[in-house]
Amino acid sequence: MNLKFISLASGSSGNCFYLGMSSYGILIDSGIGIRMVRKILRERGIAIESIMGIFVTHDHADHVRSVGNLSEQFNIPVYATEMVHGCIKIINSRGQECLFYGIMCYSSLLDCDCQCG
Repeated sequence: MNLKFISLASGSSGNCFYLGMSSYGILIDSGIGIRMVRKILRERGIAIESIMGIFVTHDHADHVRSVGNLSEQFNIPVYATEMVHGCIKIINSRGQECLFYGIMCYSSLLDCDCQCG
């Protein structure tokens, strides 16, 4: 079993990383479009259904762009600090606010300042 760390995107236009094995793993942030996430994972032989969770580092758009849609469409739990979760408001393609599936909040000394508003 080989642990994989794959950068799907990194930079101001979007950040998204995969950490896991071929059969399961997590995303760290999802700041790129859902089609791009699926395309890159598919190219690497990783099924979107194998994603066990999305860990959100902070609430900037380049880290959360497709978090709500991925969570909603594929029932992927999202893990974020309570502060970050409270700041994320994502509108899906139908103009509705996304409901996160299985949101889990955690506390950490690394909580960043909320960038809301």
